[in-house]
Amino acid sequence: MAEFLKNSQEEKPQPEITRRELFRRGRKAALGAGAAWALSHIEAPPVFSTEVKEGMSWEKGIEAFMKDVFESPVETGGVFVRTNNGEDSWFSPSDGTSGEISKNIGGLFEEFGQRMKEGKIKDLMDLHTHQLTGSEKEFTDIGVTVNMIEKMREGKHSLLSIPPSEGDIDVMNWVIWAMNLRKYGMDTHQLIGVVADSLGLWKYQRDKNPNSPFNLERAEWKKVSDKWWGMVNKKTAILPHEELVAARKKFSENDQETVAKYLGSEEMSIHEEHLRINDIIKEQKSRFYKIRRAFIKKSLEVLPKGEDYEDLIRTYVQSGVTLSFTPYQELGLSYKNLHKK
Repeated sequence: MAEFLKNSQEEKPQPEITRRELFRRGRKAALGAGAAWALSHIEAPPVFSTEVKEGMSWEKGIEAFMKDVFESPVETGGVFVRTNNGEDSWFSPSDGTSGEISKNIGGLFEEFGQRMKEGKIKDLMDLHTHQLTGSEKEFTDIGVTVNMIEKMREGKHSLLSIPPSEGDIDVMNWVIWAMNLRKYGMDTHQLIGVVADSLGLWKYQRDKNPNSPFNLERAEWKKVSDKWWGMVNKKTAILPHEELVAARKKFSENDQETVAKYLGSEEMSIHEEHLRINDIIKEQKSRFYKIRRAFIKKSLEVLPKGEDYEDLIRTYVQSGVTLSFTPYQELGLSYKNLHKK
């Protein structure tokens, strides 16, 4: 695995809304869909790592984040700005604090905005950690304990590998990023997510190829969804506001009494197709969750191998995400050696 382990592919709210609020909204939406498991690593927003300083190289920054993975009690993060002339830089808050990253995104675009408009910025690497502390709460069901985590720090237990969660991937679509990228002349594909866990770095992006099987399928599904919502909105538009909101909610929940009340026999075919697609999406999300969880559990027992990564990457690709991995050892990094310094 020289460089990142390659996969099989090449590749909403106003900006002032905080990351914490976006996390809250994502949490509410996930629960509303009956997918509480999708909340992995999105309960609290990451804060800037106090270990990462402006002017640090990529490698030194990664070394600092590796230390955070093993030692920090909270999830930390940072943004690495890659330029076209090699003058790359970690972005740090001007006041040197470790505040929430989202509250400083405006400062990021203010500092680099002009160079973005001039086409001098290659991409932005939005990195956060999946730290060991707290994993005993999130992964209790697969046997993670506080004692086990302490043994990981001491090098006496297999390390926990935690790839990007569904919540991490959803962050890539946040308007707080998209609006600013467009404002400064950059494309959303120039935003790259990176997760640092105890074994290495995960790099991930939404699949931007409009002709990929996933995106072609989703484009067709969107047509059905748009037609369904257009139908529902038309049927409920004359209702008083409170009744309208309640009726649309019941439509989303497939309340049979509501469906029978508002839809005729000809409209039922659209409704049934909408339900069929929703069932497929729920099944795909469930499969994504189970396979990711199985990978994490296996890492507790044995160091993941090439085929383990390939199987996981294939699952992400099927979910519309490109994914790759680089172990710390290929970067010349080791927490054990860092701990000796």
